[in-house]
Amino acid sequence: MFGYPSRPPVLLIRFLIFTLAVPQVLAAQAQGPQRVPVPVPPSAKRAPTGKKDRSALPPVPTFKDIAKEVGLTVSHTAAPEAHYVIDSTSGGVGLFDCDNDERLDVVLVNGSTVERLRQGGDP
Repeated sequence: MFGYPSRPPVLLIRFLIFTLAVPQVLAAQAQGPQRVPVPVPPSAKRAPTGKKDRSALPPVPTFKDIAKEVGLTVSHTAAPEAHYVIDSTSGGVGLFDCDNDERLDVVLVNGSTVERLRQGGDP
């Protein structure tokens, strides 16, 4: 058509790609991966093994379960199969200072089941 630049035919483009690009890729692949030796940095080398002096470090903390002593006893309730929205919700915990005494207060919430709802709800 007159006035429009002509496009090269699709077959010619495909032919050029396969005759020029594919041999280059195959030649590079035939050579295999390039291996360049990389020196190990001094910081990555292992230090001699032995006892380190840890006397300047603070002692390792130990944890003790005091939940029953402070009254944090809860029985987790959730349905084994979630058929309704009430079955799919589960428990959680909230930690915040609600009485401004600079100590965290704990709020424990629980899920429920449809069976418990039909029996009058949760306490």
